[in-house]
Amino acid sequence: MATSDRSHFDQYREQTQAKHTIVEKYIKVYFSIVKKSDKNLVYLDGFAGRSSYTGENGERVDGSPLRALRAIASSRDLATHVTTIFIEQDREYCDALQTAVSEFYNKNPGIREPLVVPGTFPAVVTDLLDRIGGKLAPTFVFADPCG
Repeated sequence: MATSDRSHFDQYREQTQAKHTIVEKYIKVYFSIVKKSDKNLVYLDGFAGRSSYTGENGERVDGSPLRALRAIASSRDLATHVTTIFIEQDREYCDALQTAVSEFYNKNPGIREPLVVPGTFPAVVTDLLDRIGGKLAPTFVFADPCG
């Protein structure tokens, strides 16, 4: 992440709120439909960030990784079928993300253990596809670069 992109997480903007609302509402619907044909599902967040934003009053506001995990964990059926992968290239943000995701997993052990992967979205996805032979399970990809 470029230095200028760091300020993205210092303010929880209206457009970010809208994107998060769409993800929260759409993720359960999408997976409920595609799980009928495949029991192995994937949620991939390509620019996961540090897992939170700073709200108007300085409070911590959950970002897309925790919102997706909450939506998945709220459905026992999805919790046992969805693998979550969070990609973040900024090392400091990746460490913060790993901590937040691990805390969520420890409180919600009924979900599949989330994967936090350091690196760029193109490199990680290319490597992932190479390792699995190009055949990917039904996947919800949230690829929203900031900055």
